[in-house]
Amino acid sequence: MANSMEGVAWSDRRVKVQKWSEDGQYLLGLIPALEEENERLRTSLETSEKEFDRLRQEVASLRGESESYRSEREDVADALNKFMNEMLQLVNEVAQKFRTPAQRAKSPFERDQPAPRPLAS
Repeated sequence: MANSMEGVAWSDRRVKVQKWSEDGQYLLGLIPALEEENERLRTSLETSEKEFDRLRQEVASLRGESESYRSEREDVADALNKFMNEMLQLVNEVAQKFRTPAQRAKSPFERDQPAPRPLAS
């Protein structure tokens, strides 16, 4: 009976070893495909990193350009504002000159002129 038990145990071990051998062969067959995929992914990663660096530099350049345009826009807005204020002042001065004396604001130093007297009839 002990011999029969040893035969069953040996048979089980033999099946397990055979299964491990088949699994090992299958796994070894996967290695070349995994190496190819690894190389493909490595190449893709390097390409992506280069593109990322290029885009980062482009964004930095565009930010600098944008800041330059923003500063230029502010300078133009300030100059335009100054010009418009000067024009408004000139228009007010011209309008003041064309107003009739009654429409003009009286200066505190201006003398009151006597009202015209009616002519005697």
